[in-house]
Amino acid sequence: MIPKGQYLATLAVSLGGFSAGTMLGWTSPAFEHLKPTEANTTSSNTTLFEVSLSQESAICAMLSVGALAFGIPSGKLADKLGRKPVLQLLSILYTLAWVISALAWDAATLIVARFVGGLAVGGACAVCPMYIGEIADNRNRGILGSFFSNFLGLGVLYTSIIGSFTGWLGLNVGLGIFSVLFGLTLICIPETPVFLIGMDKLEEAKKSLMFLKGDVAVASEELTSLQRNQPETQNSVTLAEFFKEKSYRSSLIAGLGIFILQQTCGINPVVFYSVPIFREAGISLPPSSISIMINSIALATGIGVVFLIEKKGRKYFLLLSAWSMFLGAVGLGLFFHLKSEQVNITGIFQTIPVLSAVLILSGFALGFGPIPWVLISELYSVEVRGIASGVNTSVNWTTCVLITSTFPILLKYIGNYLTFYMYGVFNFASVLFIWFLVPETKTGLRK
Repeated sequence: MIPKGQYLATLAVSLGGFSAGTMLGWTSPAFEHLKPTEANTTSSNTTLFEVSLSQESAICAMLSVGALAFGIPSGKLADKLGRKPVLQLLSILYTLAWVISALAWDAATLIVARFVGGLAVGGACAVCPMYIGEIADNRNRGILGSFFSNFLGLGVLYTSIIGSFTGWLGLNVGLGIFSVLFGLTLICIPETPVFLIGMDKLEEAKKSLMFLKGDVAVASEELTSLQRNQPETQNSVTLAEFFKEKSYRSSLIAGLGIFILQQTCGINPVVFYSVPIFREAGISLPPSSISIMINSIALATGIGVVFLIEKKGRKYFLLLSAWSMFLGAVGLGLFFHLKSEQVNITGIFQTIPVLSAVLILSGFALGFGPIPWVLISELYSVEVRGIASGVNTSVNWTTCVLITSTFPILLKYIGNYLTFYMYGVFNFASVLFIWFLVPETKTGLRK
């Protein structure tokens, strides 16, 4: 059974993931309010400004730019100031971004809002999983660690739903309120005992453990264990040393590889291409309905994994995830290949694109969605955990930008079926990478 303190702390920190999900999901409903149609006004009938195609691209890109910019610095700050102060800073950045967005009067202010929001998202991806990994017991770390990605998915789904019926102000306020809630709940939880012991704050560490364990004897035993396994120096590793030191190499390869492959699996292109995929199957739904549908599939699968991850282990679900996405990508490639050859596809075979998309979406939620964030705290020892989280997050966002920006180019120059075949190759490479280079980490944190 999960101790109440660990459960409450994880829920509080996972609101940072929920807020990241709202930031990621905002683009689709928001741009509906920036187009020259009657529907794109606020509930008070105030006409919103229009944005050009280049401005729209800049607004979309700024979130990734902000996330890239703050990935590594947030990890370093977490090592110097603590995990909790950085999380509190992120709640302020989230809230500031939503305030600017709600009051935006032109494209430039929206670009600023998205950049500030990106800083918060990048920091959340680095520090939230780190915090959860350090406060969770070994037997519960996989379960609690998967909360971050599931809350992120829940945030995207919530944004799709609220965006389908609210105006501009309602959308931004309805999303921003969770950033405020994130900051308020952080007041009620402690700093991680791992960080406090590293700073020689033993009395505070004991209080933190009492909150998290709920038992004096267990807390005292854990304090002794953490002191015994604590490295002599916690903040002495520089970025250059992190990359040069051979003892970190295997963890670095496994961590960076998983976060790169998380983006090259093709999940974002499938989400972006979901409307034409459903249309090819003869399903004509509004884009908002399709968005709600695919996000619901991913969330339902992710929640199911929570109850099994500690029994089967991390590698099991990563491999299952990679195989599922491989089959889905090949299925999409085959379908569009046959279409390009003008093969008449009728009956049950018309469902191939939807079934393939579901394989990719549910496959991602099975492993590649939640587990990389769990691995951040389990692969790296405490003295490099902050900087490692930042590096992994930055690499993840860099790959995300490359994949999403090259997707339309690939569609134009090599066609949709070769593009999805390529993602199939990446997913098969993921199977080999996981099998040979990713260790099973469910037994606990590296000290």
